[in-house]
Amino acid sequence: MAKSDAIWKWALLALVITGVMTWLVLQPASTKKAAPGDPRPRIFLDRDTHDFGAVMSGEKVTHRFKIRNVGDAPLVLRKISASCSCTVPKVELTRLPPDATSTIEAELTVRAGRRSSRIYIDSNDPDQPRAIIQLVSEGIKTVRVEPSDFDFGEMHLGQTAT
Repeated sequence: MAKSDAIWKWALLALVITGVMTWLVLQPASTKKAAPGDPRPRIFLDRDTHDFGAVMSGEKVTHRFKIRNVGDAPLVLRKISASCSCTVPKVELTRLPPDATSTIEAELTVRAGRRSSRIYIDSNDPDQPRAIIQLVSEGIKTVRVEPSDFDFGEMHLGQTAT
């Protein structure tokens, strides 16, 4: 009977330790609040949305977004990620001194239909720790050309010819 009690005690102890460790891991990270008047970084995006319009499905399109530190302390871009694998963000600088500017080039592989994807920018800005850029596109799967024997020459989506 003593062996059975010892096993239960160890199992209970392991369960308690596991619960405490899980609780600690799931706690939100405490962000250091800057006192009023302390230097602080501030992220500013010139635009947070871009609509590519109608694009052939499968095409890769890009747009550059400007990021500026309008604060009075260095801005650190900690993590830049995308909501889907069709979007690839490329950042020029990840550490911006006050009043400095950087760019994020967003490359989107267009998929069929009306789609939206996001780029997440995590930074040390205490007021806005995550900025979001949204990309919108309308992927066109096929184009029907009539009459079929007409020579359109070199045309691009959205152009008209007579």
